Amino acid sequence: MGARGPVPKRLDKRHGHLSRVQRESVTRVHGAALKAPALGFEVNPMVADWYASLAEGAEAACYTPALWQRARIVAVMLTKLLESGRPSSQMYAALQADMKSLLVDAGELRRLGDAL
Repeated sequence: MGARGPVPKRLDKRHGHLSRVQRESVTRVHGAALKAPALGFEVNPMVADWYASLAEGAEAACYTPALWQRARIVAVMLTKLLESGRPSSQMYAALQADMKSLLVDAGELRRLGDAL
């Protein structure tokens, strides 16, 4: 079960004693860290920048092939949202939830244990 409650503070922002293990701990996901696949289709320039930034961010170390495909799906949907004449707030909320599951949110990275 996932963590409950507020997002934990970064290790460098916590008050009190940190054990040596906590200071030296680095979370690594073995078998992931794949190169981002090409989008393979035209998207909004802002979306293309977002997708490229995923490969450069800390979250990329946790991505599996399935998560990269999910990011491609989010890119398509985000392009449709940005280029629609009448954007849907429900679609935007669903995309934000999907982005959280892609670890785009800094709070989600801290929940994962990655102290950026």
